Amino acid sequence: MKRRIFIGTAVIAVLMTFLVGYLATMRINNASEHAVQQNLLTNAKIIAAEQDEASMRHAADIVAEASGMNVTLILKDGTVWYRQPALASGSPEQNHLEREEVKQAFETGVGIAQRHSTTMDRTMSYVAVTTEDGSMVVRMSIQVDDILAANRQTAWEIFFLLTVCLAGLLVLSWRMTTVIVSPINEITSVAKEYADGQYGRKIRTDYRDEIGVLAHAFNSMSTALVETNETLAADNGKLQAIMEAMTNGVVAVDSDLKVIMTNSAARQVLGIGWSAVGQSLFVATGKQELESFFKRTLEGTNKISEEITLSYGFGVTRQKKILRIRGSRLRQNGVTTGAVAVLEDITELKRLENIRTEFAANVSHELKTPLTSIKGFVETLESGVDDPEHAKRFLHIISSETDRLTRLISDILYVSELESYRHSVPEIVDVLQKASDVVELLSKNAQKKHIDLTLEQDPHHSAFCMGDGDKVQQMLMNLVANGINYTPEGGQVKIQLSSDEKQVKIVVSDTGIGIAEKDIPRLFERFYRVDKGRSRATGGTGLGLAIVKHVVMSMKGDIQVKSEVGKGSSFIVTLPKADKTEA
Repeated sequence: MKRRIFIGTAVIAVLMTFLVGYLATMRINNASEHAVQQNLLTNAKIIAAEQDEASMRHAADIVAEASGMNVTLILKDGTVWYRQPALASGSPEQNHLEREEVKQAFETGVGIAQRHSTTMDRTMSYVAVTTEDGSMVVRMSIQVDDILAANRQTAWEIFFLLTVCLAGLLVLSWRMTTVIVSPINEITSVAKEYADGQYGRKIRTDYRDEIGVLAHAFNSMSTALVETNETLAADNGKLQAIMEAMTNGVVAVDSDLKVIMTNSAARQVLGIGWSAVGQSLFVATGKQELESFFKRTLEGTNKISEEITLSYGFGVTRQKKILRIRGSRLRQNGVTTGAVAVLEDITELKRLENIRTEFAANVSHELKTPLTSIKGFVETLESGVDDPEHAKRFLHIISSETDRLTRLISDILYVSELESYRHSVPEIVDVLQKASDVVELLSKNAQKKHIDLTLEQDPHHSAFCMGDGDKVQQMLMNLVANGINYTPEGGQVKIQLSSDEKQVKIVVSDTGIGIAEKDIPRLFERFYRVDKGRSRATGGTGLGLAIVKHVVMSMKGDIQVKSEVGKGSSFIVTLPKADKTEA
């Protein structure tokens, strides 16, 4: 910009300088030429005013001698009648009728011309006037070479002075351009920084012109932008924090179905990363169902709420997620610019609903069966039974079913207590002692089936854990009782205890009927039985292993199952270890 301004100014200055020089030179030349011609005209009129030839000659001699001018008296036919000063001897006079000034004088009364005279070999200025009677022309002439030379000298001097002035003007123009452009460059530089989001630099405001006003405006704009950006950053930070803290996922796309925003919950649910932003929704997630939902949202006019099922993995690792999605369009100035959806993973909720429904059905069934049996035998007794032995057997069955109901209700309440997380204060539990108590309590049951019930412990390590002693014993009781119930006569049930620096390991194994691999994932569900008929025959409630799982989970432990049909099962429980010195 600075260069363009300077070049433009310089071109104008040069043109103006040459124009002024040219006009001044022309003015000087014209003025000097006019002065000479006026002088010639005045003298010519003085001579032409004489009345007779003698007087004219006398006047011509006086004027020529006094002014140094040449006087030529020319007759109407162009013949030179008198000349002063006279020509050199031997020089013939030429006819002057066709001379420009003479011809003009005879036609208009006055003739003026300037040309190189071959006779005088000089540049001459001529003025011719006619006498009053028109019979003769008085021509005055003077050589103007010296005047023209002086004019040329003056012109050179003028051009020299103008050149000096031009140089000074160009220097001044450069300085002025620098003064003008420098603040503009500064403002431009700062404006670029503002465009890049850097608002710390301020513009000098010591200018007392429009530049100063502009600088003040830019500085005010900078302050306003900083405040606005800080407000926006704070608001965006709050919004981002809120979005990231949300338990539900949020996904936003533009009108081309490209992802423009996700939160952590959405990334976790959909299995995507930060790189998804900017990608098409289908490329980022690979889920056609999700893309179809957003298409319907963009094309619709109302909010949409649906449940969709997404599949992840292949083969045995294939899993399904059930999402409840609520979508709405994003609009700006009446134009749809995108869509946003809130994703809620309800897979676990649906699973719990199914478990709850199944639990209610199972409880109803489990309660209905003994109650139906009790009612049937009561009605039989009420109708009268003659044989006391039959009556006694019926009463025994009623008592047995009542005990079964009591155990069932007790287990249901126990499971509810475990699920309510109303835990007792943790204490150091001697797992070996609890295992010994269980072996002692269930030894008679094992002996009835000739089952070898044993307890083994690593003698080099203690077996203490932090938890509830009663719950640990209940857990062991359920596992060992299951082993006895599902092991044929003559089999073996074994409790093995071991530990390391961090955990206590409890293994309850049997040589029973085993569990099919397909049943293992559901083994700890309430009322789930591998062999329903056999379970009821042994007096089980279907809640034993569910109680075991809840006890282990409440103590931050883990339980695994290894089993082979026809060979037996092993339940491996690991619990955090406690140091006996903490007691």
